[in-house]
Order: sequence, then C-alpha cells, then structure tokens
Amino acid sequence: MKEIFLELFNVFDDRFKRGIKRIVVLIEPIIITVMGVIVGFIVISLILTVMSVGNIKL
Repeated sequence: MKEIFLELFNVFDDRFKRGIKRIVVLIEPIIITVMGVIVGFIVISLILTVMSVGNIKL
C-alpha cells in the first residue's frame, strides 16, 4: 500500500512540476516584454521632460 501511494505521489509530482515549468516558459516572455514597455515609457518620459526644460523662456 505504501509503495502504491509513493508511486502515485511521484507521478503527480512529476506532472505538477512539468505543468509549472510549462507555465513559467509561457509567462516569461510576456513579463520581459511588459517590463521593457514600462522601462521604455519611463525613458521616453525623462527625455521629453529634459527637452521641454530647454523650451522654457526666462
């Protein structure tokens, strides 16, 4: 009986680990793309702010 439960545990543990690995592989590029868009937005905002300071008339 113990061996059967141990074998079932191993089977479901392997399925779970493969499922998690598949999810991570699918989500990783999406996270990298979103982070790139956020960083790009921040960089563009900073550049536009610095350029607009030059347009101020004293």
